[in-house]
Amino acid sequence: MATTDLLLGVPVIKAKGAGSIMKQAPPQDRAFTRLELVVVIAVLGLLGAFLLTAQSESQAQTAEMRCRENLKNMGIAFRVFATDNGNKFPMQLSRRLGGTLEFSAGGNAFRHFQALSNELWTPLLLVCPADSRVSAGREIDSFQQLTNTNLSYFVGLNALLTQPAMLLSGDRHLTNGVAPLRGVLDLTARRPAGWTAELHTNRGNVVFADGSVQSLTSQALNQWLNKSPGPTQRLAMPY
Repeated sequence: MATTDLLLGVPVIKAKGAGSIMKQAPPQDRAFTRLELVVVIAVLGLLGAFLLTAQSESQAQTAEMRCRENLKNMGIAFRVFATDNGNKFPMQLSRRLGGTLEFSAGGNAFRHFQALSNELWTPLLLVCPADSRVSAGREIDSFQQLTNTNLSYFVGLNALLTQPAMLLSGDRHLTNGVAPLRGVLDLTARRPAGWTAELHTNRGNVVFADGSVQSLTSQALNQWLNKSPGPTQRLAMPY
């Protein structure tokens, strides 16, 4: 039955026997089903894992890039030293002349870098950002505090300025399956060498005697060994 709203002057239909105005019930929100909830949680988990992986890869790439910059600075420092000292690296020059020849017998990798204190502006360049073993080395502020335990890089003991393709320095996570003798690792083409997973994944960074820096896989490293200018590369390892 129709009546007239006294305020608005429009017809209003009342329900039979109800005496009240009929109103449409508002739509009610539908709750998540259990399956939908599981799907949402799974998607959020995958998204979180993706973001963490991307962040981890970005940090690793940044660390490797900074490591190469460290080696680039080392290459420059070694070459500046040689230019000022008869084209000889510290490893070929006697201690009385400012070199480290007497330390080449082994166990003294850090000594060769100490000789570059005038050419390297900070010892922090001797710590790879990916090297957790020597994280304490980031706090050193003097070359006098340098030891093998806060050093991330080896030294090529028989590198020569006149042999640009010889190893001058590089990441310490290098091995050929033979324990270094008194801290010296002998690399030869007869025994395959490779990088461990300790620093950069499946690769390592090196600087050659000409100052060039390369990132090498284990395969590329062995290809270089097969055509290296010397039969043996003696490396002073920071162990």
